Formats: sequence, C-alpha cells, structure tokens
Amino acid sequence: MSNLIRREQTVTRHRNCSAYHTGSPVRAVKVVPGPYQKKILVIEDHPMFSEILARQLADLGIQPIVARTGEGGLRKAGEAKPDLILLDITLPDIDGLQLASLIRENPKTCRIPILAMTPFPNLKTKCLQSGCNDILEKPVKAAELVLCIKRLFRQQARRETCDV
Repeated sequence: MSNLIRREQTVTRHRNCSAYHTGSPVRAVKVVPGPYQKKILVIEDHPMFSEILARQLADLGIQPIVARTGEGGLRKAGEAKPDLILLDITLPDIDGLQLASLIRENPKTCRIPILAMTPFPNLKTKCLQSGCNDILEKPVKAAELVLCIKRLFRQQARRETCDV
C-alpha cells in the first residue's frame, strides 16, 4: 500500500505526561510522500515531550532529529540541515530566543524555518523578532502541530520557487 494513504492516528494520554498531548483521536495524513523525505530537528530538553514529538513526526513520515540542549541543537542544525526546527524557548543552557538568533546568523542554517514552542503566549512578538517563523503554545496539540508544519513547509516551498 502507498505511504500516501490516509489513516487514523490516536494520540494517547500518558499517565505522567497528560499536559503535553491530547487523548482524543486525531486524523493524520502523511505530510510528504515516501519514508522520511523531510527532517525536523526537535530542540527540547524535556525527555518525555521530545519523545512524544519524535513519535508524532515519525508517524507523519518525517525523520525526527532530537537535541536536548541549545548547544546540541545549534550543532545538529548545521550538521543535519533539517527542513524545519521545533524549538523549545525555555532551554536550560541557552535562552531559546537567543538560540533562534544564532540560527539566523549562521549562513548554513539561516533559511531553516523555526517553529517556537513555549508555555508563555505573551512571548509571540519576541519569538518573531528573534527569527522564529511561528509559535505554538504548550501544551502542543497534535492537530495544531501538523497544521503548522504543513503551513511552514508550503511557505518554504514557495520561497524556494521564488529564489530559482
């Protein structure tokens, strides 16, 4: 069967992590055809949340790359050249807003879309000023995450088309 077949995915509620995802059924569609044609770097220090995000991305046919520190995320962004970065704004070693600025300053990573994740919705303006393309409020809902990723992939494809 084709990887493009629409399928239903149920995101289950974990007893220790109910705040991070919903227990309601979510209809998921592969974002891209074929196995792992896109890569997303997840920079998230919370192990359980980063694993949940990685599983959700893999279920969508997207290769997750996980970094648990800002420094590791910056290194992996340059090495792996992901198609998108999911960035936790509250990291232990470096401020996420500062990390977004560093990603934008590097010629190897400056064009990678950055999707910020934060429990503080009032940081939206600061996130955008730091170079983030969009922001999701924690707890991140699976359906909202998928829609935002699709939108950022479409915007990136349009930019690449215009650059040619």
